[in-house]
Amino acid sequence: MNEPMEKETLVGFDSLSSPFNKILLWVKYLIDTALVILSYWLSYVIRFEGEIPAESLVLFKKTIVIFAVCFFLCDYFFGLAKGIWRYASLRDIEKTGVFVLVSNALSICMAFLLLHSAIVKIPRSVYIINFFILFLSLSGVRLSYRIIFDKLKYLNKARENVLIVGDQDIAASLQYTILKNDSHQFRIIGFITFQKHRVGDTINAIPVIGTIGDITPLVKEKNIRYIFIAVDNASNEEMKKIIKISQATGAFVRMAPSVVDLVDGKFTLKGLREIKFEDYLDRKPVTFDVEKIKDTFYGKTIMVTGGGGSIGASICKELLKFSPRKLIVLDISETNLFRISYDLTHREDATAPGETEILCKIVDVRSKQALDKIFSAHSVEYVIHAAALKHVCLCERNPIEAILTNVCGTLNMMRCAVEFGVKKFGYISTDKAVDATSLMGATKRTGELLIKTFSNNAAATTKFMAVRFGNVIGSSGNVIEIFTQQLQKGERLTITDPQMSRYFMSLDEATKLILQAISLGEGGEIFVLNMGNPVKIKDLAYDIALFYGKHLKEDDIVYTGKREGEKISEELFNNREKKLPTIFAKIFKVEEDLNLEGILEQIQHVCESGLHYDEEAAKRLLFALIKREA
Repeated sequence: MNEPMEKETLVGFDSLSSPFNKILLWVKYLIDTALVILSYWLSYVIRFEGEIPAESLVLFKKTIVIFAVCFFLCDYFFGLAKGIWRYASLRDIEKTGVFVLVSNALSICMAFLLLHSAIVKIPRSVYIINFFILFLSLSGVRLSYRIIFDKLKYLNKARENVLIVGDQDIAASLQYTILKNDSHQFRIIGFITFQKHRVGDTINAIPVIGTIGDITPLVKEKNIRYIFIAVDNASNEEMKKIIKISQATGAFVRMAPSVVDLVDGKFTLKGLREIKFEDYLDRKPVTFDVEKIKDTFYGKTIMVTGGGGSIGASICKELLKFSPRKLIVLDISETNLFRISYDLTHREDATAPGETEILCKIVDVRSKQALDKIFSAHSVEYVIHAAALKHVCLCERNPIEAILTNVCGTLNMMRCAVEFGVKKFGYISTDKAVDATSLMGATKRTGELLIKTFSNNAAATTKFMAVRFGNVIGSSGNVIEIFTQQLQKGERLTITDPQMSRYFMSLDEATKLILQAISLGEGGEIFVLNMGNPVKIKDLAYDIALFYGKHLKEDDIVYTGKREGEKISEELFNNREKKLPTIFAKIFKVEEDLNLEGILEQIQHVCESGLHYDEEAAKRLLFALIKREA
């Protein structure tokens, strides 16, 4: 279900007429002055345990006027009474403490000048007691007003009842975010837990009222309008169960972002999103070394090629969180470049305006001359090369374009990186590069070989590395997008083969792991992302249909047959590669014995054939190149 989250404009005293504001200001001056007198009196009462000697009472009467006048003058010059009490904060409390200290000192000095003989007889403990009582009373009255004002406003405002599924850190952080947001429309009714023994506990005074099985009756009983899923440690089956039960209630279901974003304070209520199919995926939460990524990219000039594509655009958006000095986005598609340019300059969680310079350029990576011009104009320190033709079938039908972009374009980029002193060069590869049978996979394997070749150049200072992974949910043209469109149109789902399987990963996870791998790289590595277990496309089709409330039958699926270049299943490693761990559990690296002698010349021959549009020669040379080590 979809519903816009409403905003509210608050109207306060500051919007009322000026005379009223002046009256209100004098009322606050009177309250502060009354508290000064009362605090000073209580100081004597406490000091003498309720029985003030006659001599001390005379001293009180002699000095009270001096104290009141001095405090009033300090109040006026400090602007203490001018503060809006309903917004009282810790900063106001700090200001109050300084005010009390200064006004107390001024009062003692004035009393000493005017009543020297009398002032020395006042016990020093009276001043100390007065300081604490006055500080607590002035702070207390302001905070009390804010608490009462907020409580009345909360009770009077129409709010939607919310159930939060989860009882761990992410749920508590979400609760805090909702409560501190003054303009929200939500009332948290309770938490849902996985652990039955926790029912009855409270989290910040809000009760844990049930387990997953209680969601449906609670929605009816408590008139729940929204269900917020804030879970960071559920299994795939548990998440499917939560989503299925929550969606069946008819309430609006929203998913909270990752616990990392909540802890880092980046989360706003707009970060709550609708359920997406990738929430069904069997992917465990990933821990990232955010500081290492930030150390790598903070204040740097970074170039991202293919920045308008799915992966490239996601990388650009993620990079902005780490405040690079300049982000140069290259793409050949005007439409995609316009879209990412708009997104990067209109993001709420991006860096402050002007902190990162964003430059979007229409550039074809196949043009070395165009690349030279860009590199010479900007001191590029990091390159993430995501530009590529990636659809297997289209590459099979357009082999020259695939070779010119994926091979020649990559070669151009690497040469520029060396010539212009780039520090690190990250190449985006694919599982289709492993024992490639498709032209697209062969071009990406050639890119990996270029990474190895350029890394062996002792004269180059650039550190080259590749990151290999499988299918990404959320990328344009992926199978989930196609299935979704077919379901919405009421069409039968098309699958090439009932045994076809693929690796899948969410776009957000892939993006973060790519940046983590690049931050880790020292040069020459082919990193491989841990994709989990492969998923049968047929099973995926059934899951997507269920997600949209449709139960597939066997005749709802059409098997079209395996297409040219396709494999029944993909691999992340071949039998000649050794899988090695890194310090990050979700990132491996490849160790393999390669004979790189003459390989650059072979790649140049492939490019020359492509430039001459000799399709047969280009394809023959390309596959001969990647099979030389087989």
